[in-house]
Amino acid sequence: MNASTIKRARLTLFVAILSAPLLGAVAGLENDPTTTMFEEHQRPEWSWRPRKMLRFVRDYQRYYNSDFAFRESLIALHAQLKVRVFGVSSAKNVTIGKDGWLFYAGEQIVADYQRLRPFTQQELVSWTQLLTRRQQWLAARGIEFVFYVAPNPQTLYPELMPASVWRANHPSRMDQLIAYLKAHSDVHVIDMRPPLLAAKTAERVVYKTDSHWNQLGGFIAYQQLSAWLKQRLAGWRSYTLADFERVEIPGWSGGLSYFLGAPSLFTESRLELRPRDGSVMLSDGQPMPGDELFDAWFRRRRVVRHSLGGEMRSAVILRDSQFAAPGQFLTRHFQRSLLLWTASMDPAEIETERPDVVVFAMAERLLMNPVPVDPPLD
Repeated sequence: MNASTIKRARLTLFVAILSAPLLGAVAGLENDPTTTMFEEHQRPEWSWRPRKMLRFVRDYQRYYNSDFAFRESLIALHAQLKVRVFGVSSAKNVTIGKDGWLFYAGEQIVADYQRLRPFTQQELVSWTQLLTRRQQWLAARGIEFVFYVAPNPQTLYPELMPASVWRANHPSRMDQLIAYLKAHSDVHVIDMRPPLLAAKTAERVVYKTDSHWNQLGGFIAYQQLSAWLKQRLAGWRSYTLADFERVEIPGWSGGLSYFLGAPSLFTESRLELRPRDGSVMLSDGQPMPGDELFDAWFRRRRVVRHSLGGEMRSAVILRDSQFAAPGQFLTRHFQRSLLLWTASMDPAEIETERPDVVVFAMAERLLMNPVPVDPPLD
């Protein structure tokens, strides 16, 4: 095959790929949304009204961009070429690590991992004042308060990050904050890193293809919270791993593999810990037969969860998505758990709930954000 034939073949392939979406649309073929997690849009309806005509152009562009024919196949092909052939990520918010690991790269998490922006002295003081103020205000009402930072997967598995992502040789923001709180306050803070790092030598405690802890990591975090609460709440009874059945789900792909557009390239076995007593939890009044569904419920901004067998009355949890794994176990202790997706504490919400405990659970990457601001507590 001569050089001109090869050029013509390449050009033909290039034109065919570019033309495929248009030809598919003409043929009435629809996108099959099985490989990505992008938002889909409904086909807009045409109107002769001037304002709606302008809106139609905008809405149709969004619809077409999310739903053109062969979209998912082309995205997957692009991802596989970049990952398999060139060894680079096809998504700016995903870092490809070693041994098939994926790491989240959004929300300044890489800068946090590299320790490029340590806390200033004033920021540490502001954090300490915020948490001290919360704890004192809650203590005056007979409510316990505990704070912990959920370590990023990069923090727990730095050896699996690519060598090209270097890290400065000084304390991380989490190192600084925990050390400062312990030295300059009596805030109840739990450092989750030691037990998680100890456990990872035997079994993974985070997902390889997602940005969150797996259920084993969540259970280890729960154990730390449970041990602390058992000393403060009469009648507390802790769960052990023996109370749950281990179920392995092979071929599972986490969110980061979908961000790449290639979930088939990165799969793993998902561990689920299911209660042996067959207990049923209620979220927003609806039964949840299995805690594997908790992730979907949890992502709502406000969730009320009921445990029919809970020995404690009530809890309020200020949290983000990293609380999903330990939350599956901790909320079993409370007849009512109010889960709020926020880093701020609203005193009116607390006065209404009058919980036994307020848990503030925060992902490490969010320490890169400004110090939270509470409404006036007095």
